[in-house]
Amino acid sequence: MAATEDNFPAQFDIFDDVQVVEFHYWNALPALIKIKILKYAPFPTLRNFMLLSKESYELVRRIRIPTNVYLLERTSRELKRRYGIRNYRRGLEFIFEWFPDGIMDLSKHQPFHNLLFLEKEEGCCFVQRFVRKRRRTFNLSTRIGYNTGILAAAFKTLFNIAKYMDILDLSVLTNSPFEEIEGVIAEMTSTVLIAREKLFMETNGEPSATTSLLRFLHPGCEMVLSSSSELREPFSDHSFWNSETVRASRDIQVLFPVGIRDDELSQLRTKYLMMNTPFVTSHGIAQLIMVRTFCSS
Repeated sequence: MAATEDNFPAQFDIFDDVQVVEFHYWNALPALIKIKILKYAPFPTLRNFMLLSKESYELVRRIRIPTNVYLLERTSRELKRRYGIRNYRRGLEFIFEWFPDGIMDLSKHQPFHNLLFLEKEEGCCFVQRFVRKRRRTFNLSTRIGYNTGILAAAFKTLFNIAKYMDILDLSVLTNSPFEEIEGVIAEMTSTVLIAREKLFMETNGEPSATTSLLRFLHPGCEMVLSSSSELREPFSDHSFWNSETVRASRDIQVLFPVGIRDDELSQLRTKYLMMNTPFVTSHGIAQLIMVRTFCSS
């Protein structure tokens, strides 16, 4: 009987018996065995492996290694202090940690990959890979140029790795205008998911860009939304609150004033809700409590 993911031993480990050594040609191995082996490979190895052939690319796509991604904007002063980099206006750290064995154990140090998008002039940027060891920074790659801003280039990379990695948590902290990524978002299909468990986003000013990202979130995904500056008026994008992704979210925390209405509030199925809203009445809160009580019974 051919091995499938349903009948394959759950405790399979390529290092189970180190006393027995056998040689097998890679091409002769079943696809499921190849996938089990590749799960132990570091990300740079997987990235190079997937470029070898169409079969290699499909194997990496099937692995779906759990990953957490962090996009953190850095000022010129922070670039100098953290990396010793000068003469750049700003930068954006792209960090993703992955869990090679498929098990997310936060008590262990997880391997991570660090890219840095650097902007010298508006409308173009460079990307380099850096590592830090013993408080020293090492550049591991040559510069690659993009004719876009740092946020657009970073989101292109994000959508690319989302095609073959399972992104659990996505954190975005940026002061860049989200208009930069409108073209990137328009090119993507809704089958690409950039967050399955949790989205944390802090932007400068109007957080309307969050609405355009909803179709790339898994229904039920937790959301923590914040703004680094004071909004002129409450966030009242009704297409956001009427989205099924938001309604199904398990946890919603909005750390700026919102203009949600009573009828929109009663549609939320979240277990935890925190927001500041001037428009919700006691009737709307009572409706929400009734809905939650009915769903829990």
